[in-house]
Amino acid sequence: MKINNSIIFQEGVINISITLFVILGIFAIGCRPTLNVVETDTEQIEEKLIDYQNEEAIGSEVTLLLKDGESISGELLSVRDSSIILCEEYSATEEELAIQKFPIKNVRTDKIVECEIKGNTYPLWIGAGIGLVAGTVVYLLVKDDLKIKIGTSSDDDMDKAASSCCLVGGLTTLPLIIGRGLSTEDMTLTDIPTGYKFLPLKSLARYQSGEPEYLKAIK
Repeated sequence: MKINNSIIFQEGVINISITLFVILGIFAIGCRPTLNVVETDTEQIEEKLIDYQNEEAIGSEVTLLLKDGESISGELLSVRDSSIILCEEYSATEEELAIQKFPIKNVRTDKIVECEIKGNTYPLWIGAGIGLVAGTVVYLLVKDDLKIKIGTSSDDDMDKAASSCCLVGGLTTLPLIIGRGLSTEDMTLTDIPTGYKFLPLKSLARYQSGEPEYLKAIK
């Protein structure tokens, strides 16, 4: 059986791009990070949580797992010495909070065994979408350059095909890498001992210093 030694870069670049996209996608999703509050000091936890601070005047989205197995999720409004206050509706307006339009929970810290902080993966998926579109568009523009045959194509054609292949692969994967760098995955605080103050979470609360009057009334 005669082996055809012709290589179509057009097919090769598709396979390379898809492979890189899948590998980087798996790498980008990664594993959910955890912080053991017993083994990790406060400064290290605060440093890790910097990436989870919101630029807008809202608190981070958190999920608290309690000793009795109950799970409570919502926006982190305030961190007190002995309790954490959440609003079950994320990013409610100040007016909605003031009239307590949505349930507001005051959770005692000695009942919490785990705290999950919601990350932001939108940049990752935006980067993935941009990479897919950009790679496809450029591939359609240069696909004719990718058709070569070993042994019959000139060195210039080979170089042009190789450059086009790298261009498509780079435009497909680079936005994904950038998006991964700008994203944060869900962070979990584990092995929370009784009496833990949750001070590192203050920087993630909507009200980091003084509570408004309606919150002061919640006991």
